[in-house]
Amino acid sequence: MQPAPGFLHLKTGISKLPQVIGRAQRDIKRCIVTHTAGEDLPPFVRAVRALMDFQYLCQALIIITDVMLQKIVDRLKEFHDKK
Repeated sequence: MQPAPGFLHLKTGISKLPQVIGRAQRDIKRCIVTHTAGEDLPPFVRAVRALMDFQYLCQALIIITDVMLQKIVDRLKEFHDKK
């Protein structure tokens, strides 16, 4: 991947990191979210996107209604179906 200003560039890849905290974690999430956009994706990529959606829905600063809870459950189920 081409280095982008404002983003952490991982020359050795994500699997070589000893620990991921703070800014590195945020940058990795940004990269994952942008690369998983679209509809024609393999099941593994859909699983990663569902897991990211699940995490963001759980962290949302809103009251969790029945509708929101159903969206969270659906994303988690999609992750388990596609993994």
